[in-house]
Amino acid sequence: MKESITLNILERIKQNNAFAKDLLKEFLLGKLTIDRIIDKAFSYDEMKKHFSENEWKRYSNNFYVTLKRLEQDNLIDKKRVKEGVIIKITEKGIEKIKALKEKQKNALPSYKYKKEKSNRATIIIFDIPETEKRKRDWLRIAILNLGFKMVQKSVWIGNVKIPEDFLLSLKHLNILKYVEIFQVTKQGTLESLK
Repeated sequence: MKESITLNILERIKQNNAFAKDLLKEFLLGKLTIDRIIDKAFSYDEMKKHFSENEWKRYSNNFYVTLKRLEQDNLIDKKRVKEGVIIKITEKGIEKIKALKEKQKNALPSYKYKKEKSNRATIIIFDIPETEKRKRDWLRIAILNLGFKMVQKSVWIGNVKIPEDFLLSLKHLNILKYVEIFQVTKQGTLESLK
């Protein structure tokens, strides 16, 4: 979460130098729920009206702490001008954006998916190469969380409907080619699942 906030703030500053108040406004807009957003063209002072006093203090404090950390890490430079505080990104900040984007690109998706029972047994079999160990471990956790039970190390069974976003994650991770999913139409010896 903190990394995504850091990335968002750094990217906004990189686009063009920004005033701290404008950045705070964008940061706070992200905290507003849809039912509290009437018009995104709030002035800074109008923005305060959409938060309780405690929310305003907490969110604006979080924002300024984040800015202070970015400045201490030499990712941004702050300069006081007549109109307020203007913030510029540093070369180190640009490198941090690249690193965070690379990390984000290589991040594994969540292993939690909506569980839905099925009246048919589903079998998942996979043979993911050792070079993809991280993804294989993610897959085991994901199918365990879906409610599957291990038959053998890479053979799992459960009365579970496979969520579409799970399949999309397999595709995104480029491991779909190593995974076979079967739906059993005749129980046979699988009576023990019930």
